[in-house]
Amino acid sequence: PISIEGHIFLCAIIHDISARIMAQEELQATTERWERTFNAIPDIVTLQDTSMRIVKINRAGCELFGLLPDEIIGRRCHELFAGLGTPCPGCPCKKGLSVPFTPHFQEVYHEYLDKTFRITTAPVPDAAGKVEYVAHTVKDISQNKELEQQLLQTEKMRTVVGLAAGVAHEINTPLSAILQSLELVQMGIDPDNEENRKIARRHDLSLRNLQAYLAEKRLDYFIDGARQSAINSGEIITRLLEFSRPRAGHVEAVDLREVIRTTWRLAQSDYTLKKKEHILDVKFIEEFAPNLGAVPCMRIELEEVLFNLIKNAVQAMADNNDRQPRLILRTGKLERYACIEVEDNGPGMEMEIQQRVFEPFFTTKKVGEGTGLGLAACYSIIHDKHHGKIEVNSTPGKGTTFFLFLPLQANKNIPAEK
Repeated sequence: PISIEGHIFLCAIIHDISARIMAQEELQATTERWERTFNAIPDIVTLQDTSMRIVKINRAGCELFGLLPDEIIGRRCHELFAGLGTPCPGCPCKKGLSVPFTPHFQEVYHEYLDKTFRITTAPVPDAAGKVEYVAHTVKDISQNKELEQQLLQTEKMRTVVGLAAGVAHEINTPLSAILQSLELVQMGIDPDNEENRKIARRHDLSLRNLQAYLAEKRLDYFIDGARQSAINSGEIITRLLEFSRPRAGHVEAVDLREVIRTTWRLAQSDYTLKKKEHILDVKFIEEFAPNLGAVPCMRIELEEVLFNLIKNAVQAMADNNDRQPRLILRTGKLERYACIEVEDNGPGMEMEIQQRVFEPFFTTKKVGEGTGLGLAACYSIIHDKHHGKIEVNSTPGKGTTFFLFLPLQANKNIPAEK
């Protein structure tokens, strides 16, 4: 109030703040829109200060770690992502602070999460051009890496298959000649053959004495050994040709429980697995999912895969004498796949071996005990013929599990069960 000559007056100043209110509302709307966009990004995005403390994280990052934003903000990047007390070796955030200020990229495997990430960092300068924050983006590329490995394995299989076919054909002809020659040698010195005796008499030669000489010098043993080796080599070539020759399988709807039980009975009747690997001592456990229904697949090929996996498991457990051998076969469903698990409690495998088990000709068995084609054939059957997946998980000293994923295709293209 203002007093003038005894009179009281009120003075009011009116400012039009409509523009300011509209600007504030627009700023609020822009901020909220930015927050929604920030949280809608599927990759993990954090904003970090120059000491690598996280000052902001989006929803994808919170969901990955199962934490609230307040539980993450203030922590250092290397503490959250790697559980380290110091920056990671080759830290991309530190590179983002270097001159010139350019984005940096790095791929990192996170052992705890069992995922591979592509990390991108970019400097965020202040008004003066000095780096104030670092934008840290983490993209989960695990699936891409898996697809790359599958593509690499497929290309490797194609190359080896072509090579195997060529080598098998080139070797088969001279090997057949060697085997035939050795058989003719054995037939030519057989004393019970009348034609041999006639020719021997013309040359004043006793076939019985020749047989005795060969036996004393063990030459007959070496000839027979060479013949048997040629036969074994021929069997390997036959397997190579079968491996390289595509077979047209018949797709039908089958009960996985029946396929598994049939294959297990077949494995139990295998002479080598019974006598040498003692398969009858293995405790067989079924863990079948109820109501899985019929699954479209190539039954004969699937039985071949299961037989190979069972045989490998039994052979591995035969060398593990400190516990009862146990084999578990499970069925289940995961999204659009029917799943089969073959789990043993054998000695397990190191990661280096797991990464190579599906490579053709790779084997950990002794020379003469395996060709290294079994698991490669399994990979080809599941991946190429069924368009499914086969994976392995193993822990040294605890055992190995193989996972088969068979697509659950539409039944309209599958012959009905009779």
